[in-house]
Amino acid sequence: MRSIRIRIPVLLALTAALAFPSAVCAEILRVASSAAAQSAIDRAKPGDEIVLADGIHADFRVVLRGKGTEESPIVLRAATPGEAILTGNVSIRIQGEWLVVRDLLFDQAWGGTAVTFDRATRCLLTDCAFVECGAPNSTARHTVSFRNHSHHNAVERCLMQGNLSMGVGVSISKNNFSNTHNRIAWNYFRDIKRRSGNGQEAVQLGQSTPADRTAQHTVVEHNLFERANGDAEIISNKSSYNILRHNTVRDCSAMFVLRCGYHTRVEGNYFFGGSGGIRAYGGFHQILNNYIEGGSTGIYIPSGALWNTGALGYPPFMRGVVAYNTIVNCRKTGIYVGQPNTHPMTTVRLPLVANDFIGNLVVGGEGELIRDDGSINSTWRGNLVHATGTAKPGYENAGIQAADPKLEQRDGIWRLPVAGSPAINPPSVNYHNVNAPPPGSATDIDGQPRDGKPDTGCDEAGAGPVRYPPLQPKDVGPAWMAGDPARLGRIPAPKPIPKIRKARKTGK
Repeated sequence: MRSIRIRIPVLLALTAALAFPSAVCAEILRVASSAAAQSAIDRAKPGDEIVLADGIHADFRVVLRGKGTEESPIVLRAATPGEAILTGNVSIRIQGEWLVVRDLLFDQAWGGTAVTFDRATRCLLTDCAFVECGAPNSTARHTVSFRNHSHHNAVERCLMQGNLSMGVGVSISKNNFSNTHNRIAWNYFRDIKRRSGNGQEAVQLGQSTPADRTAQHTVVEHNLFERANGDAEIISNKSSYNILRHNTVRDCSAMFVLRCGYHTRVEGNYFFGGSGGIRAYGGFHQILNNYIEGGSTGIYIPSGALWNTGALGYPPFMRGVVAYNTIVNCRKTGIYVGQPNTHPMTTVRLPLVANDFIGNLVVGGEGELIRDDGSINSTWRGNLVHATGTAKPGYENAGIQAADPKLEQRDGIWRLPVAGSPAINPPSVNYHNVNAPPPGSATDIDGQPRDGKPDTGCDEAGAGPVRYPPLQPKDVGPAWMAGDPARLGRIPAPKPIPKIRKARKTGK
């Protein structure tokens, strides 16, 4: 019996080794240069980790190629998170399946695109920081890019601070439409200063025609944008079937912009100060359960435009739904639709057509709460406005009621009281699709379920756990940074940021 007891652990170990050979054979490959890293990558097996030594690595360029597995990815990482610093002409190209890049600090990586997903599938860039990275002479280059049929990848928990060109971009071009089902989540974009009249969007999903007609299924969620002022568009949506949800925007002189494309859903985002919230063009979009406080205009939907080149410069907003949003104290307008497009190339203005505005709550002490300068067949149902101070209610419609919702400030936003508000349990709206409830009526901005009579605005009154509060720096970005930029160990004597010619702003 004694011999059996001794041998059982050995037998179990051998069984595990046979069942999981890749885990047993995985290696830690320590490297101190890009040449050594490339050599290690070229012989790496599933489960191997290429570990880059701490210190400054100038002109670090590798192609992380290979095929890991879900249980045993191939990993390129820093020896100590945040202590391996890449600078200069940097390029990491991710090619293959189940590959991971993490814990690196990119500081003034000025070679253009620092990290490229290139024919990559189920790969991950995570817990990395990018400080003053991009192309110094071109604000249109991406710092991180999905291209060449890269799909089901993710950029998660990264910092992008002081971008010199665009941040994360999905590239769409002729014969390259399939950069689909990628995810951009839990990242921290901060202190991006405008250097030119165009470019430097924090996130760009496509590059206009023919991109606007392609279904990309990109999800941009749980990101924090603070003072991301590089362009008028924080997120520039130029493709279709994307989701922008549960992001927080603070003090940005820019908006989320559905520049073109179709069937994109903008849901459950928080906007505080800056320019406001959302600008939109294109068809079949849904703008739902967003909270917008301060800023200039909450939701802005101008007319479309046909340009003098014959191109459809701005597709008109049509068959869209704007529902259950709360807009508080915008300086100029809460919801502004139908303003004639003023782009200098416009020859024909294309009006908004057949859109639904449902259950929105607009409160303010200045400006005009709702304005419609010329939409066609728009339907307003169950909206509520409350004008105080010098504000005017604005557009008059049977579907817009004037009453005090009695908002209370809790958890950092203006919310409905538990009871006693005309915004609570209003009469059910008659949505045009009688076989479906209005979009946005199932859950509120907190992720709480709504009842059979959804409350007006983004917040359903009553108790319940808040799943999606406004994000703080500690919630996003690299784990090793803990939301504190002071933890970044920068290169000695960073270079002055070069000036760039102020390009004429086009197509925004």
